[in-house]
Order: sequence, then structure tokens, then C-alpha cells
Amino acid sequence: MQVFETAIKLLTGMIVLAFLWVVLAASANGQVDWGAVLAGFVPRSLPTDVAGVTTIMAALGTAVGINMTFVYGYTLLDRGWGPAHRELSRYDIVIGLVLPYMLVVSLISIAAAGAFHASEFEISGTLSPAQAATMFSEAGMGPVTGRLVFAVGILGMAVGSLVMHMLCCGAAAGAMFNWAPHSRQYRLALLLSTPAVLGVFLWSLMGAYVILPTSAICGFLLPIAYLGWLFLNNSKAFLGVNRPQGARRVLFNLAMVLCILAVLASVSYSTGVKLNWF
Repeated sequence: MQVFETAIKLLTGMIVLAFLWVVLAASANGQVDWGAVLAGFVPRSLPTDVAGVTTIMAALGTAVGINMTFVYGYTLLDRGWGPAHRELSRYDIVIGLVLPYMLVVSLISIAAAGAFHASEFEISGTLSPAQAATMFSEAGMGPVTGRLVFAVGILGMAVGSLVMHMLCCGAAAGAMFNWAPHSRQYRLALLLSTPAVLGVFLWSLMGAYVILPTSAICGFLLPIAYLGWLFLNNSKAFLGVNRPQGARRVLFNLAMVLCILAVLASVSYSTGVKLNWF
């Protein structure tokens, strides 16, 4: 397990270094307007078309979805952390998750913007990994980094995502059927998501029948998770003396209600457009 986890970290680290390479090379050549980059962290407009709204909500779902709903919570339980570790857990999530996420997304966005701007490819819809590797090679990665390090990094991200989905299946099945962690039943439940590998080979046949119901179901799971957090954080029976009080409770509830309404509106709108309801 230690060897496997270290390999995943190294594979994922390769793609971070590849994008850092592009950003540093572009910055040294004066191709990065850092004033504009810093200004880009402050949103000045919201998308109004279906593609823009879907992209924003997909990003939020990816950032908050299965990681915050399943993996991080079960990681705390597996570590045996409790109320005494509350402050430590906050530092852990900021230093171990939020800051690395911001760093990686920022590097990818800056590098991708430069690569797309200078590319000769006609980009419409999806972009193949081979096209992306060629674009980043031309943007400053070079042929070895662009074709090898970038590809290996993509492999690490894919394997990491697969492992996370497998962990979610095991955690959910264990909670539903009261299976002990690392038991035989738990380990078999980890394999529930593996048939999805067929999509790699049969996507042209099954994609049209899978993508719409899958996106709709997954989209509505996020507000369900938000509702669960809202109810639990207002439950005296669940939290006891740790339940938020006073102005803190009001602010938390207002923020959660706003999140729930925004997610429900977005999911309903994007699903309705796909189903030709609007």
C-alpha cells in the first residue's frame, strides 16, 4: 500500500511539475501578464449560457463533491480524530487540500491559457490528450516533458480518480451494511466501480445512453449532500453542545441555503436544457 500511494503521488507530481515548467518558461519570456493573472482571481461576471453554467457547477461539484462528502470525512474517522483534533483538522484541510488545489488549478489555468492561445489546433468540444500534449510541448514543455511526463501525469490523475471512486463505494457499502473496514466484504465493495472501465472501449456505443442520466443523477446528489450538512449542523441530538449558536448559526444557515438554491437552480436548468424542457 505504501509503494502504491507513493507511486500515485509521484505520478500526480509529474503533471504539476510539467505545468510549473510551462508557467516559469512563459514568465521568463515575458508571455505572462501577472497583473491580469492576479486580477483573474476576482470574478467580475457570471456565465449566462448553458455551457458556462454547467462548467462552473461541474468545477464546484468536483472540488466539493466526493472528496468532501466521503473521502475526507471517512479519513478523519479512520484516523480516530475527534473534538480534540478540531483545530488540527482545519489546518490539515487548508494546508493539505485547499492550498494545493488552488496552486495546481492556477498552474494548469495559466499554462493552458498560454498553450491554447499559441496553438494552431482548431479547438471545438473536447480536446484529445495527444493534442493537449502537442500544444503544451509547443508552449514550453518540450518534447520529452510534453509527451512523456505530461502523459504519465495524466495517467496518475486517472488512477487517483479511480481509486477515490473505489474508496467511496467501499465506504458507502460499509456504512449501509455495517461491514468492518478492510474486511473481505468491504474489499469486494471497492470493486463496484471497476466495470466503468468498459466506457474506455465502448463509449461510442454506450455514451449517448449513459452521459445524460449519469450527469443528472450526479448533479442532484450535490444538493442532497448540502441538505444533509444543513440538517446535521442544526441537530441538537447529533452535535449536542457543539451545535453552532447565535450569529454563527444564522450565518452558516444563510450560506448553506444560498448554496442549496444555487446548486438546485443550476442542476435543474442544465438538465432541463439537455432534455429540451426549455
